[in-house]
Amino acid sequence: MQSLDRLLHLLTLLERQHGLSDLEKDERRVFDFIVEATSQGVPVAMSQILKAQLVSRASTYRHVAALLDQRCIEEGFENGERVFTVASRFGDLARELRDAALATS
Repeated sequence: MQSLDRLLHLLTLLERQHGLSDLEKDERRVFDFIVEATSQGVPVAMSQILKAQLVSRASTYRHVAALLDQRCIEEGFENGERVFTVASRFGDLARELRDAALATS
């Protein structure tokens, strides 16, 4: 149990360091969706985010804009459509999370 407590503490610390703990609840839902949707290395289109109906259409646009402003996601264009990926700065976070998980196992 102590190793799980340590891992949770490390995860919380890393989230704070990378600004994820500052996200509003619905911003986090949209961010988590983008993380999951892009886990195979393929950007997610705005139409896919809207189709998931996480929040209202207007709120989705607002939360995506906020995530872009906070540098949590990056924007591109494919086939004339806006697409999003998790910000490259989170590559370090993924490595830190993996290392933390291995250290507690």
